[in-house]
Amino acid sequence: MNDNNGISSNNLDEPKDALGFEAALVGYEKNVLLFRERGRDNSCNDLLEEQDCDIVDWYKQAIVKHLKEDEDFLDKPFGEEWAGPFKFDVIVVDDFLQRIDSPKKFLKKLKELLNPNGYLVCSITNIAHAYNRIKLLNGEFGYTQDGLINENFLRFFTFETILHLLNDSNYSITKLYRETEDLDLIHSKDLKYFTIPDELIESIKNDPESLVSKYVFSIIPTSTDNSGTYDYLKEFPRSMATERLKELIRYYKEDLSLAYDKKLEEKDSQISELKKELDENKKNT
Repeated sequence: MNDNNGISSNNLDEPKDALGFEAALVGYEKNVLLFRERGRDNSCNDLLEEQDCDIVDWYKQAIVKHLKEDEDFLDKPFGEEWAGPFKFDVIVVDDFLQRIDSPKKFLKKLKELLNPNGYLVCSITNIAHAYNRIKLLNGEFGYTQDGLINENFLRFFTFETILHLLNDSNYSITKLYRETEDLDLIHSKDLKYFTIPDELIESIKNDPESLVSKYVFSIIPTSTDNSGTYDYLKEFPRSMATERLKELIRYYKEDLSLAYDKKLEEKDSQISELKKELDENKKNT
């Protein structure tokens, strides 16, 4: 049995992936405006049509075209060229905020297209997945055609920066889903994990957000400042990993310090031996 937002209370019917949760958060028989990248498959449209939703499609390319013609496009009221004379129950921003230059302005403008009880459903890829963190530790940052570091992305987000964006745009999260992707060290041919200490890898994996590949969430416009709540949300998972990381850093600092002291002792001993040899040579001459 689905509630008004489409989230099932029955575990057997619970969505199994990010796309399923997007559709579930939208719900049934809704008037929907969908923003997505042109060329992506129609899976989201298909699911929403199955839920008897009326859909108006908009693409990144159309927004870019408007911005090229008028750089103040997002600062002006939306005209009928956006979506006709309609307002919408739900606006879906499908893996889209990463692909535009001004996500904050964009989110603020969307409020003009919402019905009084309307809301947004968004999906955003997590740049701070453990896979990316380990690659960065090896000095690597390779773009791909899809996935965590998409070559079409203009912006990259972590859970913390998502919360900042929503707070700055005056939105509040109502539901949140995390799609996870395990870190497969053995079969990842391009992941040089063997150059990273095991303890550091474990510390990264202990961060609750490190295996999240994508966030899917619903948000509603708000006139209040949510920064206090968001500060708590972003610090809670971080603190769990940070203390362990600090412990490891202290350990390695102590280890390096001991090794450095040992080298100094060896050098001092060598210098002392050389001085003795010099003194002996002076006596003999």
